[in-house]
Amino acid sequence: MVIFLLFSLKDFSADDRFIVSADRDFKIRVTGFPKEPLNGAHEIQSFCLGHTDFVSCLAFVCPFGHADGFLLSGSGDSTVRLWDFVSGTLLATCEVRAKVT
Repeated sequence: MVIFLLFSLKDFSADDRFIVSADRDFKIRVTGFPKEPLNGAHEIQSFCLGHTDFVSCLAFVCPFGHADGFLLSGSGDSTVRLWDFVSGTLLATCEVRAKVT
């Protein structure tokens, strides 16, 4: 069961478009659209692993001067996490007082 689905915009990444999804297994999947949609298949770009409860929200952030941007995720494990979504690398974790919804 997919809990949340978010599409990036073409201008978010100069070269690629991504689908980011999360479900009950606490994994965040980053899937790249094929460069030629009629001739290719969607491929998993990376997994963002680390949450210990359901992922309730996802958001792309693109600070000035950073071409690829980052992914923020919130979870029932009372954390907000910052990811390099292209590689799946966890960059920072912020613990909060309540479950993130």
